[in-house]
Amino acid sequence: MPISLEKLNQMYGQVLQMRESAKLLSMQFQEDTECEDYENPFDLHGQFEAIVGHMKTRMEHFLIWRYQETFCRNVPVSERVRGYEEWFTTETFDAVEFINRINAEILPNDPELIAYKALRDAAKEILPDPNKPYARKNILMGHCSTLKLKPFRKINGETMPGKVDLGFGTSHHVAAFERFAQLILNNQSVFTRVAPSQLRARTPIRNGIWSNQALPQEVYAGIGHIERAVFFKNGRIDFHFQSADDCRKVVHALASDEPVITWPKHEIDMNQLFQPPKEGPRRVVKRRGNP
Repeated sequence: MPISLEKLNQMYGQVLQMRESAKLLSMQFQEDTECEDYENPFDLHGQFEAIVGHMKTRMEHFLIWRYQETFCRNVPVSERVRGYEEWFTTETFDAVEFINRINAEILPNDPELIAYKALRDAAKEILPDPNKPYARKNILMGHCSTLKLKPFRKINGETMPGKVDLGFGTSHHVAAFERFAQLILNNQSVFTRVAPSQLRARTPIRNGIWSNQALPQEVYAGIGHIERAVFFKNGRIDFHFQSADDCRKVVHALASDEPVITWPKHEIDMNQLFQPPKEGPRRVVKRRGNP
């Protein structure tokens, strides 16, 4: 039987049965021997209670993660369903009902709009003033925190010079900005449109940041609408777009309270929740000499 929400409930029920079996064994041993609790080697039901509680927590985390990865990658599901830990006790936990409750919170509230706003708000974290994006021609100015690292001496006696490095969280903020920019610019064409909840954009600038490289540094994207980014010692970041028009569209989207693009309709099919990811077509490479 393939994995399903019903199968998860069956497996969880088997763990509950193991806990009950441990209780019965403990009671039977105590009745037969009249020993004290501390003498009873089968008195393990306390440990089973902890195991069941831990499993319930992990089941909830797994279902939220799987739901988000499968249906709405850019929707902060755990934030939308705060308090889910109290939905069920260890005795009443039900995976089917758990997903139904998530659907009841996400689906009526337009998951695509939720995803769009989440991406936009995350992208704004890279701006000096989130309410006033600043651009000059094809360059949008961002900002991040920096760290001043003092010189230090290694164990072998080598002295490492001081430098200014990127602050913590910079890579996350840069990635958010890259994703939002690609969402806005790709959705200008019906041929490259993507629903915000399904966006899986590459982040070449974030991937090109090296934490051991002193500022200033320049990172080339190689692909996408943003050609490169220049990181300065004072925390300033210049994102160089391919064109001034691309830059203007992203600035407008960041400053707007409402979505500035349309996206294709995305349907949620619960049968996909435990389907393995689809593999792309295999690339066949012909070697020299082969027919």
